[in-house]
Amino acid sequence: RVCAEWAARPGVQAAHPVVHPPWVPHDAYAAAPNDEFFRVPSSKEPGQWYLENRDPETGAELGVDVNIRPAWAVTRGEGITVAVADTGVQLDHLDLADQTGGAPHFNFANGTPDGSPFVRSALGAHGTSCAGLIAGTGNNRLGMSGVAPASRIASWVIWERGTPPSTLTRTITDERLGDMFRYAPDTVAVQNHSWGPSGARQRGPSVLEDAGIEDAWRDGRGGLGVVMVRGAGNERASHSRCDQGV
Repeated sequence: RVCAEWAARPGVQAAHPVVHPPWVPHDAYAAAPNDEFFRVPSSKEPGQWYLENRDPETGAELGVDVNIRPAWAVTRGEGITVAVADTGVQLDHLDLADQTGGAPHFNFANGTPDGSPFVRSALGAHGTSCAGLIAGTGNNRLGMSGVAPASRIASWVIWERGTPPSTLTRTITDERLGDMFRYAPDTVAVQNHSWGPSGARQRGPSVLEDAGIEDAWRDGRGGLGVVMVRGAGNERASHSRCDQGV
């Protein structure tokens, strides 16, 4: 009302109340989670140094990291489903159960919607380890925090036992791998592939695998394409280079 009265006075072109807008500061860093292994207790003890490599008391940098907390201030992976194409994931794991519920799990070896580990062994635990690095529940005072702790995990089993029955294991056929790459393209935004050939040289995809990959990046996410993450390998000590293909 006062502004209207002032606006009606001769020579006044406009009148507007001066107020304090209801803005609040947004911290550039998300709060550190309370997971027991997130912090690096000391340079001689394990911790998730790859996420934040700082002294927990002084904040001093201890080495390289991915500087995750500024990213968490923007997003923790909400609304994103990541498929872990591997040996299977322990779906009821205490640090993963919230992320695996209702996701499009599938075992491409036997054609069932079961993403559980295909064997109970160190090999069978590999997929669970990868899923934890990706989406382990953060801030639950348990274990560790994933890079994207609010994302969902779909477990895709791509390993099977060899035939005749033996202890040998192998990946599924390239035909089924092609089906895997194009699976659930409008639900899965990211595929994680922490597997590959052993040795110093990388093996490129077969024709059938390549067709599945093309379908995923062309048609996935409504035409935006599925993001595919591939491990560079574990053979650095033997001079393996991920840029050396066949």
